[in-house]
Amino acid sequence: MATIELGEISGRRPEDSRPLGRDRRLAAAAVVVLCSLTVAGSAVPAPRGVRPLWSVSGMGSPSSALTADSAYVYRSDANSTRVSAYDLASGRLRWQRSFPGAAGYVQVAERAGLLLIPAEVSRTARPGYETVALSAATGAEAWRAPGEPYTVGGDTALMTEYAADGGLLRVRLARLGDNSTVWSRDTPGVRNQVVAMSGDRPGAVVTATASGEIRVYAYATGALTASGRIPMVEPRPEEGYFNDLVAGGGHLVVNQARGGVFELTVYRLDTLEELWNIHDTEGYAFACGPSLCLSGAGGLVAYDPATGRVRWRLPEATNALAVGAERLVVDDGSEEGEPALVDAATGEPVGEPGRGSVVWSPAPGGSVLLLRSTVSPPGRTAVTRWELATGRQALLGTIGRMPGYQCQSTGRYLTCARGDLFEVSEVP
Repeated sequence: MATIELGEISGRRPEDSRPLGRDRRLAAAAVVVLCSLTVAGSAVPAPRGVRPLWSVSGMGSPSSALTADSAYVYRSDANSTRVSAYDLASGRLRWQRSFPGAAGYVQVAERAGLLLIPAEVSRTARPGYETVALSAATGAEAWRAPGEPYTVGGDTALMTEYAADGGLLRVRLARLGDNSTVWSRDTPGVRNQVVAMSGDRPGAVVTATASGEIRVYAYATGALTASGRIPMVEPRPEEGYFNDLVAGGGHLVVNQARGGVFELTVYRLDTLEELWNIHDTEGYAFACGPSLCLSGAGGLVAYDPATGRVRWRLPEATNALAVGAERLVVDDGSEEGEPALVDAATGEPVGEPGRGSVVWSPAPGGSVLLLRSTVSPPGRTAVTRWELATGRQALLGTIGRMPGYQCQSTGRYLTCARGDLFEVSEVP
């Protein structure tokens, strides 16, 4: 019978009495269970741990996009890109396609049954990318069009085209089935754009010029719903002067940097009326559940986006990852840190802190996975399941050492890139 090596987790001081020793108790309990199963023989079913399924190798470092049953693995260099579609359970190659030039971030439009690949085109002919849409099932080309997908929403995608200097030339909402145009807007002078989400759906498209001219378009129809002018910083990124936009929940957030001096201003999205402002923010703003989070020297602070009232503050945290509508994972940015699961509305901890790095998932469901290195046996990576409702953690087993933790998960599958390998494991 195969033995699952759980090992000892690294990185904790002996004098630290916080309750992460619970993992060691779990590991000890697992050893007891395994020993009892060895004694009992075939009458007792074997335990299920993390089980390697398959791997593929190739030139270059692989990236991937996942669905519930498929992995789309792509490798790019300066000259070409190869995309391969695999069955997650068996590793069977379904199809493979190659393209000249490098590829950008590949997205799966599941509702439309397409894989959207931004493929670099010759800059002597037309700057930027064109998007190649492939059948996710067969790899057959469905269509191609200038630009790249900025947001995929249901059976549509917002396509963006850029000038050689990085300015936005055009936005177009395309029907994914046939690449027909729902609406299109030329955007001369636009330097920033953002899509405002309404719940889990795109609700509005916001564009801003360098001079601060703001336009808000309804995502579904392209109708202009608000316009105005707000103060903006003249962009000089090399000197630390830039503007950053965040939108959602009926609000537009403008985060500005002036050579190390930061200012954050929040506006109503429907009227562009200024609501509140804070200076010397020393960080960056982003949406985190129902709040607007600001990460800076003072840690992580969550504000009510309508009033600017501080909802909660976590001085030791710098990052927040939404894992469902009601939960955030917060950490200090270190790979082998102590992430905490917190209630998105209150910032209160849910269960005990974790250890390691959270695995990103396109659909977390009721849990996420944590990865962390082991001491004994050395050179392994422990896999822990973290329940989002309760914060309960269960040590599942180990996989090979994963430098940088370039992993994703979907359902019962864990996928990782290691060197030129793409590896898939099954988790219970």
